[in-house]
Amino acid sequence: MNTKVLKIAFILSLFGMTFNSCQDEDIESANAPKSRSIPDGMQCLMIPDTTTSTHSLSKKAIGKKFSEVYFQTFDDSIPDKYKTIKIRDVKGNICQEWFYENLHSKLINDYSHQPNDPDGTKHGYFYMWEGYLDNIELSEWNELVLNAKGEYETGFHIPDEKDMRNLKSIVGNTPQIRTLLNLEYGNAYYDAELTPNKYSNNSAGFWIIPQDYEMWNNHPNCIDPNKVEGCGVPVLWHRNDTTYKDGMWITFTNIKDLRCSVRLMRTINKNQW
Repeated sequence: MNTKVLKIAFILSLFGMTFNSCQDEDIESANAPKSRSIPDGMQCLMIPDTTTSTHSLSKKAIGKKFSEVYFQTFDDSIPDKYKTIKIRDVKGNICQEWFYENLHSKLINDYSHQPNDPDGTKHGYFYMWEGYLDNIELSEWNELVLNAKGEYETGFHIPDEKDMRNLKSIVGNTPQIRTLLNLEYGNAYYDAELTPNKYSNNSAGFWIIPQDYEMWNNHPNCIDPNKVEGCGVPVLWHRNDTTYKDGMWITFTNIKDLRCSVRLMRTINKNQW
């Protein structure tokens, strides 16, 4: 591993945060964000996926196939093997490859795990965002994922808002995403501030990069204006969600110590299919 990759393991800087949400008035009127308390105890601003149907799942045809990759840990130990799923629309115009399980590699020094799952192979690890995951550049992800031949599989990263929009375009209905990506309830987040520490018993989901160069091009660094400074943004699916059933929520939390699951993905071309 070169020094660029090794430095990922030692991101130990402390970070500050504010509790002021930078909501944009146009966004609020369009998507009606609301303050909501998740049954697991997390307080946050939540914007629902307005394309979600509360009735039947999409009958849209989806191409899918399974593959595998290997993730190189920071200490140069044997790479961890991960199952992936490749999905595409019928014409193959939009193709993506997603990790089919939560990341459970020692990517950074600070992570949490379920009490009965110290190696994270059942539920994955829960990683912090600010000062940790947000410091990892795409070029660094490119040096961490390998195929069975030991060759780099480039392009994997934490999904951004455009990636999620393309995912919805492929699948056609967001309740189906949770099942398609093998997202399990209870494996979304861990709140170190709650006593006792609280796991997301009723939620599934993962971190996203709150950035979209098309939608937020008038905002600094094209970052979603609903993001709270010093905090990350997960997407969540909630069990027993009476409003949007199994629909997707973009969640703008103000909990600085929140730790969430990670699902890496990449956009692929027809040759990579």
